[in-house]
Amino acid sequence: MAIGLETLHHTDLVLVVDDEMYSRRITELILGKVGAPRVAAVESVEEAEKILSRLDRGPRLVILDVRMPVRGGLDLLRDIRSGRIAGVAREVPVIVLSGVEDEAVVAAAVALDADAFVRKPLVAEGLRARLPLLLAEGRGVKDAESYAPAPPPPAGGTGPDTPPPGAVRIAPGDLQPLQIVMADVRSLAGSLIVARGTVASGRLIGLLRDLAEQGLRMTPIWVRTAMDGGGERPPAGYTDRVNPLVIG
Repeated sequence: MAIGLETLHHTDLVLVVDDEMYSRRITELILGKVGAPRVAAVESVEEAEKILSRLDRGPRLVILDVRMPVRGGLDLLRDIRSGRIAGVAREVPVIVLSGVEDEAVVAAAVALDADAFVRKPLVAEGLRARLPLLLAEGRGVKDAESYAPAPPPPAGGTGPDTPPPGAVRIAPGDLQPLQIVMADVRSLAGSLIVARGTVASGRLIGLLRDLAEQGLRMTPIWVRTAMDGGGERPPAGYTDRVNPLVIG
């Protein structure tokens, strides 16, 4: 993934979907400070889909509120990642506007490969700092079928996962692309955030950083690199698996 001095330009289009007029206006003002792109700001997913269906070229960035009447922002994110909206690149960067209080929303945003998780209102400095990573080339997505709705895992119904021998516990800020997560990462309430076997990407690393800044507490992160070996049986006498930490 090539990361340079990417930013928004006046020829780029940013789609903002938020049912709160004040929030839409604030977001438009912020975007004017980070490259002054063209902005299409709408109050519903239904309006957003109508606009997207008429575009000759898809948006460079999408900013979604989670909670809206009828359909929420995550519904639109799923449609984008699944390739259901013609003319919109499945890998288009998507910022989700939400707090971390609803862990089901957090887990869904991670599973749908949101690119950033930001509390409202958006701040110019925060957006400007994220743009080089958000707009970098090579931010791939999973197969379209991977984004089909699935029954949510039971919150709090599963004990902590046990990493295999050879897994290394790391500070979340040390997570690197291509490292493999070797044990489920859950919130302290039990919601699955990152599943065992996930290969870390720049998108996931940035998303975890956003969640950390909002204070989401999770179980430890155990990894190995894609080049390492390692068995699948838990180490004898292993007990250090539930010490909570704050990612960041």
